[in-house]
Amino acid sequence: MIGPRPWPAPGASVLVTDDEGRLLLLRHGHTRRWTLPGGFLEPGEHFEETAARELLEETGLRAQTLTPLDMFAGPEYRFTYPNGDVVDNVSVLYRAQGVSGELVPQPGEVLEVGWFGMHELPADDALSGPLVQAQVNWWRRAQDAASAPV
Repeated sequence: MIGPRPWPAPGASVLVTDDEGRLLLLRHGHTRRWTLPGGFLEPGEHFEETAARELLEETGLRAQTLTPLDMFAGPEYRFTYPNGDVVDNVSVLYRAQGVSGELVPQPGEVLEVGWFGMHELPADDALSGPLVQAQVNWWRRAQDAASAPV
């Protein structure tokens, strides 16, 4: 219903890591590409509420704390869906802490889940567009900085 004219699309994405420091990615049913848990705001929602809702809906997981890390906005995050809809993403990236629950992918929307170490991440062209590429690369740079000698 959006069509080819770019539409502003506010949303949130969530970085979830396991005890081994691997990043959770989801293979999305619409794009068939890897993405972070997340999605668009619903009317009346705050970004953090969107992050919590999408994390639960897509994975069955809950976060005790969602910490905002960065905001991604601008024409470089434009995405065209396979059906031709075009969105200009405006997204807040969160880090999930105190994650609980059983990892259960959302039927239909999530085709598979994977845990990826910093050197095992899918190639950029396997990620779902420039927003997800930028957010995954943000995580990669943070990992590099954390492991750099002082």
